Amino acid sequence: MRIGRIACTWLIENVADPGAEILYVPAADLPARIEAGAIPFHVKGVQFDHRDRRTPFEAILEAHGLDADPVLAHMGRVINGADTDNTLYDQPEGPGLRALSEGYRALHPGDDAAVLAAMAPVMGALHAYSQSISTRSSSPTTM
Repeated sequence: MRIGRIACTWLIENVADPGAEILYVPAADLPARIEAGAIPFHVKGVQFDHRDRRTPFEAILEAHGLDADPVLAHMGRVINGADTDNTLYDQPEGPGLRALSEGYRALHPGDDAAVLAAMAPVMGALHAYSQSISTRSSSPTTM
């Protein structure tokens, strides 16, 4: 599992829909799951996919009206930098986040649950970092 799906999973579980049940299914099972009411993400051609150099994470933010939150918007830019070639925002934290997620994939080859569990604190830390960035940028400056 790569950073895009990790980030979307974190966003859904912690912000967008904490009660959601997230399942990772083979591509062949996806049409039946969608017909049964599942909402796919980070799958080619669905609503929450890569579009116009933006990520599924950003699409979920926008669809849920969360893109106005400066903390989540900052996270979205970092996730974009980790999940793409980082040319849209040139976010300096993006490549580091990608490296961490790839490192956890290397530690837990083929075990998506272990990668998600290992990355959960990283995503929480990114959220806290984004909060600190937001707080600093909204604090009045003194001279």
